Amino acid sequence: MRIIFIFFWVVFVYPLRAQTQKISYNDEPLKFVLKDIESIYEIRFSYNEDLVKNIKVSLSSKVTLQQALNILNSETGLQFEFLDEDNIIVKKDSNAPSEVRLEETIIFAENLTYGFSQNKNNGAIKLEPDQLDILPGLVEPDVFQSLQLLPSITSPNESATDLHIRGGTPDQNLILWDGITVYHQGHLLGSITPVNPYVTDDVDIHIGGTSAQFGNRIAGVIDMHTMSDVPKALEVGVGANALQTDAFVKLPIIEDQLGIMVSGRVSLTNIFDSDTFNTITNKVFQNTRLEFLDASGNSESVPLLENKFTFSDYYAKLVYKPNKTHKLSLSGLLINNNLNYVIDEGENEIINDKSKFTNGGASLIWDYKINEKWNIQTNVHYSDYESEYILDESLEEEDVEPSVQLNTVKDFGVLTKASHKLSPKHTLLIGQEFTNFDIGVNVSISAVAPEVNNTQEFVQSVFVEDSYRHNNWYLRLGVRGNYFSNISEIRIEPRLYANYTLNDHWKIKASAEIKNQVISQIVSFNFFDLGLNNNVWVLADEANNVPLPNSRQVTAGALFTKQGWTLDVEGYYKYSSGLSSFSRGFNTATTLGELESITGKNTIHGFDVLLKKRIRRLRTWLGYAYSKSTFDFERLPLASRSSSFPGDFDQRHVLSWSNTYKYKKFQFALGWNFTTGRPYSVAIPFEFIDGEGNTQVIPDYETLNSERLDNYHRLDASIRYDFYLDTEKTINARLGVSVQNIFDRENEIGKSFREEDNQLFELTNLGTAFLYNVVFRVWF
Repeated sequence: MRIIFIFFWVVFVYPLRAQTQKISYNDEPLKFVLKDIESIYEIRFSYNEDLVKNIKVSLSSKVTLQQALNILNSETGLQFEFLDEDNIIVKKDSNAPSEVRLEETIIFAENLTYGFSQNKNNGAIKLEPDQLDILPGLVEPDVFQSLQLLPSITSPNESATDLHIRGGTPDQNLILWDGITVYHQGHLLGSITPVNPYVTDDVDIHIGGTSAQFGNRIAGVIDMHTMSDVPKALEVGVGANALQTDAFVKLPIIEDQLGIMVSGRVSLTNIFDSDTFNTITNKVFQNTRLEFLDASGNSESVPLLENKFTFSDYYAKLVYKPNKTHKLSLSGLLINNNLNYVIDEGENEIINDKSKFTNGGASLIWDYKINEKWNIQTNVHYSDYESEYILDESLEEEDVEPSVQLNTVKDFGVLTKASHKLSPKHTLLIGQEFTNFDIGVNVSISAVAPEVNNTQEFVQSVFVEDSYRHNNWYLRLGVRGNYFSNISEIRIEPRLYANYTLNDHWKIKASAEIKNQVISQIVSFNFFDLGLNNNVWVLADEANNVPLPNSRQVTAGALFTKQGWTLDVEGYYKYSSGLSSFSRGFNTATTLGELESITGKNTIHGFDVLLKKRIRRLRTWLGYAYSKSTFDFERLPLASRSSSFPGDFDQRHVLSWSNTYKYKKFQFALGWNFTTGRPYSVAIPFEFIDGEGNTQVIPDYETLNSERLDNYHRLDASIRYDFYLDTEKTINARLGVSVQNIFDRENEIGKSFREEDNQLFELTNLGTAFLYNVVFRVWF
């Protein structure tokens, strides 16, 4: 460990920015050259992708930045215009005819590393997965795992997809892919993002001050987009790692008018079980029915007869541009996960757990540019999600009916929005959104009448928003009105975001917003002691005691940038009401209606800090988040002595230190993560006599979340090498290796209590053990 710190200390004392640098490129793609120059001279280019495609340059000299730009200008005919000391816009010579035109300059400043940037106007974070530099512990640019390097986003249970944005739960995040709502929880029960990063062009992350065009969730927004234009040439990519293989194709059908993209990704677990896969499944299935406890409470694996754990995802998009004013795009997705476990419980008892998750969807988007001031976009979208879990018990002397839990979500909507440039200072956005939800929950326990809960609801929303830019001010003020049919209620949601540039280096910012959420996940208490998919989607419905959550959040902060330094500090306060105890797992009912849902509230306050430094090819940053989350449920049906208690995922301190370094075609990354332990409730044994006179022991809770897990530490690293497979440098290749939890530390991520032979045992869930992955990719 000391060697690692010494290494980075030595690198840090290197001069901050040399006036001249040695650069050498021999017939290299311009896009790669610009990316490399960004790293060397600590600047950022903004340009249209079409400008740099199919352009190669040669340059070998010891030059200043301005000299390098002059040479590139003479070789390519492109102009390089400084917007400020760190940002350069690339455009064609104004005297040359071109169809490429920058209608509105949106400046993005590098946030964490290349591929992470921040909109200097509205503060939103943009992630470009295919452009992303290497990150600690990631062999490939997993979208959701990459987001966890932001100080505002955490995953307390080490899941790739269970993202907690400033204390919000994962179901409170709005996740969109080309306008389609994604409900799927992730491959391998959340271990991998269900989105192919190589066809996801960019991801906009809204943490606070959300635009009024986004509704139906009370936490963050993750808005993913694929190719926005017709491909100029054939693009093909294929790759594999220890868990999966994938491929994509982008193809122009009619030049500049019609193009298509298709991609597919499938697991390799049908072919072989890698060490990577076994490590993940060991974490996922620990302390479930797949393990039994001996008299001392030690767990041992149950004999396994069959193990199938597969996943796949498929994406496609068609882009049609009949002329300069119209563009149509048709997108589709299909995500699948299947689990089939057969275990031998002994005494002629066989238990078969089968689980299936699917999420299909489609969207049709029409863009119509009326003139220089008016632009209209209509998005018709549909999402179809299904989660099915079957427990089939086979006994020698009796037949037991299978138990089934089925959860379906059908989400159909139409979003229309119009943007009008009122003046150089004002841009007006107006729109409407209609969304219809059809939710089904069907629970059928063996020998018990099935419980069916089917609800429908539509939400009609209208919104208006004005963006004001003048001198050092940026102000976005909007309001969204919603009508919820199930509760026959109108909710108004004002939204505000503002920033003011004090000088070339300092900016202050603030936001305020109100949000409501019509669809949430609740904990379904039933026969599923495998404990892997007890969460089901339900609609806000007074008949089922599920209230409509409401959230109010304010933020304030400051941003400093100078000579490669970035300091971003933001504090926030969030108050949420209308929360159901069912959604937090605070009840112990076997059906939704057996116990009354208790309504509560949640208060969260904290601040996030990002401190980053660029030193030539090194990027190093510290992310720190302090937060305090408190729940208040006055009438919980538990033996709680207080109505107020820490939230389940209340991690007071989260600290990460990440480093990336480039050397020629190599990239290295090293990252350390530390969090304080989250709360858990201590159970004591409680004896009761059942209807047959037998004494049974069950867990009883005196106080909620009164204890905390141990602190969490993890060190991750990764390395990758980019090269060409041909002398013409048209076929790109990549080889990479990543390691998570290098020291194989046993990190606590959860506690549970289990009765076995009338004894109550405390079980500890541990995070991922030493986990490695390798990747090889080819694209051209």
